[in-house]
Amino acid sequence: MARRPAFDQLPLRPDDPPFSAWGLYGPDDQLGSLNLLTAANTLTSAQSEIQTGVRVTMDPPLDVLLVPASNRPQLRHTIIRRGGKLPIHDDEVAFNTQIGAQWDGLRHVTYLSGNKFYNNITSLDNISGGRDETHQLGINNWVQAGGIVGRGILLDFCSYAQTKNIHYELVGNQASYSITAQDLSACAAAQGVEIRYGDILFVRTGFWVGYNRLSEEEKAAWSEKEPFNTWVGVETSASMARFIWDGGVSACAGDAPGWERIPNTDSPSEAGLKGLSLHEIMLGGWGMPIGEMFDLESLDCLSQLPQSINEVSTAWIQSVLSSDIQEAKVCKVIEGTATKLLLDIVYGPEASPPTEVTPERICVKGGFNPSLHAYDTQKAYCREANFFAQLGQGIIIFEDLEAKSYTFGDCTQPLSLSHVFAGVEQLALLHGATWNMSANEFPWLSDASVLRDVMKALLQPTYWDNYFQKDDRIHGIPEPFSNRDRIVNAFQKL
Repeated sequence: MARRPAFDQLPLRPDDPPFSAWGLYGPDDQLGSLNLLTAANTLTSAQSEIQTGVRVTMDPPLDVLLVPASNRPQLRHTIIRRGGKLPIHDDEVAFNTQIGAQWDGLRHVTYLSGNKFYNNITSLDNISGGRDETHQLGINNWVQAGGIVGRGILLDFCSYAQTKNIHYELVGNQASYSITAQDLSACAAAQGVEIRYGDILFVRTGFWVGYNRLSEEEKAAWSEKEPFNTWVGVETSASMARFIWDGGVSACAGDAPGWERIPNTDSPSEAGLKGLSLHEIMLGGWGMPIGEMFDLESLDCLSQLPQSINEVSTAWIQSVLSSDIQEAKVCKVIEGTATKLLLDIVYGPEASPPTEVTPERICVKGGFNPSLHAYDTQKAYCREANFFAQLGQGIIIFEDLEAKSYTFGDCTQPLSLSHVFAGVEQLALLHGATWNMSANEFPWLSDASVLRDVMKALLQPTYWDNYFQKDDRIHGIPEPFSNRDRIVNAFQKL
């Protein structure tokens, strides 16, 4: 497919609305910018981009907002029992499509001055609801064309802003930050994201992080705010429109209730959009779907995790810590079922001011030993964090306790009574902070059978021989600890 004309060449016809691309794909086109999603580029992207096969949902529950915003009705879900004595249930669901995650369709917003939808379709205020009328510019056309399926890219502006000391309120009365085209370009460069023709662009502002921090009273007050709610979003400007159009994007989506920053009615004249909103231009002018209220927190966690020590780079540490890191240098490697890396951290000039808890050395724990990848380490890692179960690779970053004078014994040497006393004392100091907490706060600890099964498997002769007979890293272990029968008997008495 030929590349579309440049933004500065819009509109294509002098009598069409500003910045519109009516007629680009023919007079009867129903897909708009989704025409960029071809079989060829979808296949190419799938072959080159899919690495793990892990799937996530970006769709939060329909009742995710405690109170729907903008006076929209709440979700109504009715379960109807049918069939007499048979346990048959029917569901009836009624909801406004704007109360949760959704794609704004091409009949959502017109060019307000002329009441024209995409491709010069007249406003449908007086439609009778007939099949032909309601299907015009309907999302049914997207479905019939294969849906919005293609290469998706995430620009995590929330994390990028933290590394650059760009501070903004995630949600609330002061949530008025406008993300500029320059911001997104810099974010893409910092996160190594290349924007390609036909990409589906996702921008994370951190809205759901901010919303979930609110109390129920604050959530209700935010939804009921008059004359409108406030949230962070992309800037309503010609430079942003140019960034999206010239970048070849096929669709855009974000985590906030609106793609644009709200309020956006105070855009200065120098913004260059002639008083128009991006919704008017993208939906009414280009036929470009706009996704809103997507759960990008689940997507953000899927950034590819390092699989080896060499992949634990300064850039990766900077991204996960959301801080300006000048250098992260591995100073010690401790092998085990999982590998522990101790890294010395040098902060850059744009890092947040240091505090008493800002660590200069961190410990990164993960499955970095290639010789262990052949084993089913996933079961063991799942016990440490739930997300290990989904990724099959898990990494934990925490402070280096040795830097705080905690000591660790040598697992190849017997412990004296004084060593045991010292270890118990140190454990008491560590775990004292969690005293008086209810076990109900840690439901994932309620069943230890999986962990016991893992330990039993490791004590089987095949695994035992791999560790104690075939692994040349292990040597000098005293006979009482290398005697499998003795260890099995001891474990059974626990």
